[in-house]
Amino acid sequence: MHAWTRVAYALGVACASVVLAGCGASPDRAAMSSAPGSPSAEPEPAWLTFSTADGLASWQLPADWTVLPPGPDPDGQGTMAYEILNADGESRLSYAHKIWGIGGPGCDPSSMPTYPYARLDETAMTIPPDSLGVAPTVAFETLDQGDHVVAGLGSTVAPTAGREACDNSIDHLVFEPGEVGAVSFSAHFEHASVPSSLEFADLDEARAYRESDEYRTIVRIISSLSFDPIDPSAPAATAMPDVPTVESSPLAGDYVVAARPDDCGTFPLTGQILTVSGAEASLTTPGQVLHGTLTRISTVWEVHVEADDGMTVVVLDGNVVDGSFVGSGASSGVFGSGDVGWFCAIRSFTASPAAPATGRPPTDVSCSADQLGAVQALLGAGTSIDPSAQFCDRDWMVLGVIGSSGDEHTTRLHLVAGSWAVAAWEDACAFEFFDLADPSLGPQMTDPYHGPLPQALVPPGCFSN
Repeated sequence: MHAWTRVAYALGVACASVVLAGCGASPDRAAMSSAPGSPSAEPEPAWLTFSTADGLASWQLPADWTVLPPGPDPDGQGTMAYEILNADGESRLSYAHKIWGIGGPGCDPSSMPTYPYARLDETAMTIPPDSLGVAPTVAFETLDQGDHVVAGLGSTVAPTAGREACDNSIDHLVFEPGEVGAVSFSAHFEHASVPSSLEFADLDEARAYRESDEYRTIVRIISSLSFDPIDPSAPAATAMPDVPTVESSPLAGDYVVAARPDDCGTFPLTGQILTVSGAEASLTTPGQVLHGTLTRISTVWEVHVEADDGMTVVVLDGNVVDGSFVGSGASSGVFGSGDVGWFCAIRSFTASPAAPATGRPPTDVSCSADQLGAVQALLGAGTSIDPSAQFCDRDWMVLGVIGSSGDEHTTRLHLVAGSWAVAAWEDACAFEFFDLADPSLGPQMTDPYHGPLPQALVPPGCFSN
């Protein structure tokens, strides 16, 4: 079975048709199906016509499919976006018009990764050609990324991209009458503000998808797009389902995250703890906790968390399946040096319910009188322990030790063979890399921690003097 996932580009950098015209020569289209969107021979439910609230566009859809209310227009440009759900209430299409800011760099093989490209299918649309005379089509395109195949299915006036193409070569844009803004109509899983695509194990699975009833239905819906006035006597689709709110979210609780890929940023996402309570969300990572919100966007739950200094951001979009939170997302931020940053598309993640906590919580790092008494003699005469800097976790301690001169420094201790011993910094704290601009500064709060010190003690133990 295919999995639905977002593609790693945004409308703001989508390659417009005039840019894509130089991306490559068109392949032979003789093998393409002439009518892939034709309905199956089996009886089908009635189809209705849906019109946008501003009357600019309409399309047809099965009577048992529904359309969600349009999303917000934060820029006040008249942008209108809709989600289209199948009979099971699953998001399968997004529509948006009056889209602005669609220019971009195009596919530049010198600075962007490219993948084997193929346009497997296309179907004519009824809307008129654009100002260059290019007739819009519904295109089914693929990028073979080695371990999986990403496929786009949507309306476009872009030519085929050639033998090799970048992620942004899959372009789902056509133009409104008068070409004021643009229109995107494409198949996906998540909310309309994020262009998305299909993902398959290989090209054979992508080709097989063309024969599915779902594919035929989606192509027929997209190809029915019209900018002409609607016959008022035509059966209309108006019913829109209620959208749950965070108050009724099934996500409350703690989850252990597993992500793919997991080699981006300053810490591995896999193994981190996601906590959701009402509209609040947090992600516990080595050295810090990212805080943020849980929101409902159409049929998708979105977790958006970031570091207190704003240097690390993680966004997870998905649905609850069998008690787990599954979907895709992104991680971004700035490295400790402040000179460079990162952005990674999280192809997929699964956040599974965490096992019930046993014993004292890992965030309880207070020290007992017996623990402090056991190390006082070890620290030597003339020294004292700062009462505001005492952190203990099983067989580790991090203490603020005040010397005879009044200067305070951090001391790390480890219980070895039943006795406490002072642990060298490098034996307690280990990091993947240091501040590249100035290694003498040591680790930064955003550096990934891989040492033996318990996670709850990392901030005071590794990021203090």
